[in-house]
Amino acid sequence: MFRRLSHLQRSLRFTQLTDAILVAGGLASISILLHFVYLYGFVAERYFTSTAGMVLYYMLPLVLTIVCFGALRLTPTHRQCVSLVGLAFAALVYGSEVTVERGENQQR
Repeated sequence: MFRRLSHLQRSLRFTQLTDAILVAGGLASISILLHFVYLYGFVAERYFTSTAGMVLYYMLPLVLTIVCFGALRLTPTHRQCVSLVGLAFAALVYGSEVTVERGENQQR
């Protein structure tokens, strides 16, 4: 019984961590979307040269926000899967960016 209770407590902590990851991802996506709307819409400091850029800069953060906050309505197991996939994707993107930057610095 005690072993099961300990497993339940760890599971609850992991679920809370999962919820925090999803909320942080949703808030980060919203702030990125608002930043792009400010730069490209209100101030018009920059402009899009094609509709593909507009779709990428506006729709991707919007979809990520919907996914992050929508995942909070799922079961705890599914929330854990969504947050782990999101973390893996973020690690992949930043890892590839670091690799590209290192390659460019070595060529100089």
